[in-house]
Amino acid sequence: MRHVALGWMPLLIACGGAPAPADAPRPREPSGATGPTEAGVAAPTAPEQRSPCADGSCTPCGEGVCPSGYFCVDNHGKKGCSWLASCAQDPRCSCVTRALSGCACKDDGAIARVTCGG
Repeated sequence: MRHVALGWMPLLIACGGAPAPADAPRPREPSGATGPTEAGVAAPTAPEQRSPCADGSCTPCGEGVCPSGYFCVDNHGKKGCSWLASCAQDPRCSCVTRALSGCACKDDGAIARVTCGG
């Protein structure tokens, strides 16, 4: 089995697997600075994080998002999106509660947040 392990050695060396010499300069790691770099060009900055629903095409619901026309349901602590054809144009409590009896509903902007069973 020893000859098999040594058979990989030329492949590792050919693919850059050999260690760098001790006196070789190490590449600089980015410091995260946004000022000019050694070449005089500004280093890139991290992109600004926006809400996935900033454009109004969806609404947060639990760990996910509901597309426009859906409503958010909390059923025994499990949140998810639901859809009613009759309420697709206006997924608020005024429409949703007609179809879902026995559930509590609260409008949150353009979406209903429905709680059933707890």
